[in-house]
Amino acid sequence: MGLLTTPCFLLWTGVVFPYFPRLGRYNLNFHEAQQACLDQDAVIASFDQLYDAWRGGLDWCNAGWLSDGSVQYPITKPREPCGGQNTVPGVRNYGFWDKDKSRYDVFCFTSNFNGKIITVLPSFLSHRLFHTITLHLAFNLIFLEKQTKTSFEVLL
Repeated sequence: MGLLTTPCFLLWTGVVFPYFPRLGRYNLNFHEAQQACLDQDAVIASFDQLYDAWRGGLDWCNAGWLSDGSVQYPITKPREPCGGQNTVPGVRNYGFWDKDKSRYDVFCFTSNFNGKIITVLPSFLSHRLFHTITLHLAFNLIFLEKQTKTSFEVLL
């Protein structure tokens, strides 16, 4: 099977990633969530950023704070523990909770990326699958860069 190389341009605006502390899930009030994202060189994601990440394939069953103070989570594959198997995919909304007392995870957003992503993928991949693979790769590289203080260049 051959590879078809076609130039494409990816407008990199950033990546949304779920975060929870080492203590386990649902341990952050809103203010702690803000600080946790800042500690990751990020900010709390907006609804629009989470929605775009969901459209790109983000599926995360744990609810997290968003910048407007709401608590939501993105589901691309409905299943029992995540709102029910017979529900439609989407961004689930828990609503607004007490920012001091309520505890959830958080969705962070960062556009700080000190590497370069070069992808060469088989031509039969759909645009959505390409986008999903690129987002997952970017998230993993950002995590590795933060942990190792190293920049990466990747050729797939």
